[in-house]
Parts: sequence; structure tokens; C-alpha cells
Amino acid sequence: MISIRRKKADALNSAGAAQKSGWLHLSQKTDSGLLLLTALANNGSTEPLSLRTIAEKNGLSFYFLQKVAADLKRAGLIEAGRGSRGGYSLSKAPADISIKDVLEAHEGPLALMRCLDAGHSCVRESNCTVRKGLKFINQTIVTTLVRTTLADFINPEKTW
Repeated sequence: MISIRRKKADALNSAGAAQKSGWLHLSQKTDSGLLLLTALANNGSTEPLSLRTIAEKNGLSFYFLQKVAADLKRAGLIEAGRGSRGGYSLSKAPADISIKDVLEAHEGPLALMRCLDAGHSCVRESNCTVRKGLKFINQTIVTTLVRTTLADFINPEKTW
């Protein structure tokens, strides 16, 4: 589930005071996963890329990137090859990898609130005054994540 909470340690502003940082935060795994996927999508060669190369170019820990790659491989988004010509490549075209796929590979099911996650319920569900509104917001976010693909992230012409 995506984290919908304040970070444990809020950032400090230039005066040294705690600065609130908002409420929706994706994990470092998700951020690194997007960097890994965009590197693979931008690879002009048909040769797979090594994680070490991607880690060095993006200032990431190689060992952490291995864990990120394992999640993406398990989700069927990337493929791994072994040997001297080994490395990683996309298992699908960038246009066929939604950002929802990437998020779920690292975060699990996407829901603003636990009660909106499939299989969960709430004791207030029958008379909750906010559930319908939160469900609408959740569905809008999920729809946007499904419509947005890795191809959008690597397209220099894309205007957001």
C-alpha cells in the first residue's frame, strides 16, 4: 500500500525549523525502480545493461538496486541475463509498462486508506461520510497511474 503519512523526520528549512513535507510519499525503492526502468528504456543498444553501470550513473547503491531489480523482475517488468553478455532489459515495450505496474511492484496494492484496499473493510463502512469521496480520489489516482506509462517518462516531447 502506498504510504499516506508524514515522513518520520520532516526536513529542516534554512532556519533549522521543521518543515512539513506533504502527505503522499513513495518509497526509495519506487524512485530507484523508475530510474532503473527509464535507464533500460533509454538504452539505445540491444545489449542488456548492467546494474552496476546504472547504479553508478544514477548515484545509487548497487546492492540496493539489486533488491529493486528483484521486485521488478518478480513483477515481470524486466528480464535478467547471465554471463559476460548478461544484464537487464525491459520485458515489455515502455508503452506497455504503466506507472501503476511499477508502484505495485514495490509498494503492493494502491489505496489511500486501508478500507479502500480490496479485501479490507471498516466497522464504519455502512455509515462512513468520507468513504465515497476517498474512493473517488483513489480511483482517479489509480486511473492516472494506469494511463501514464514508462514511455511518457522517457519522451522528451511530453508536456505534463
